[in-house]
Amino acid sequence: MKLKGVSNFYLSLYGLLLLSLSGSAMAIDPVYTDYFNDNAISGYDAVAYFTQGKPVTGSDEFTFDYMCATWRFSSQENLDMFIAEPAAYSPQYGGYCAYAAPMLCLRGILPAPSQTSGQSKTANCI
Repeated sequence: MKLKGVSNFYLSLYGLLLLSLSGSAMAIDPVYTDYFNDNAISGYDAVAYFTQGKPVTGSDEFTFDYMCATWRFSSQENLDMFIAEPAAYSPQYGGYCAYAAPMLCLRGILPAPSQTSGQSKTANCI
């Protein structure tokens, strides 16, 4: 009888461990980042989309941590603009593809517009 109680204890402990791990495995970052780093929008300058109208690669020199992601900028001026109003420059839906999300397929968006889609002002799903 004592052995049965011990095994039930360890089974319960194992079950609790699995439950706790499954919740963290299903957690979704508020901003889509690359697989091997925490760069938001693949390291491109979020402000440059508005000021220059095109994707510009951000620099390691001008970074800001916002919503569990590292945002890179091409200039101090763009970094200051983002810090002043991050919600205005961060992508909608956290950078996740709005088309794929309802199908439970969380994907990022391409930083540059697709030349083949005919949509010059919108980002496309990866």
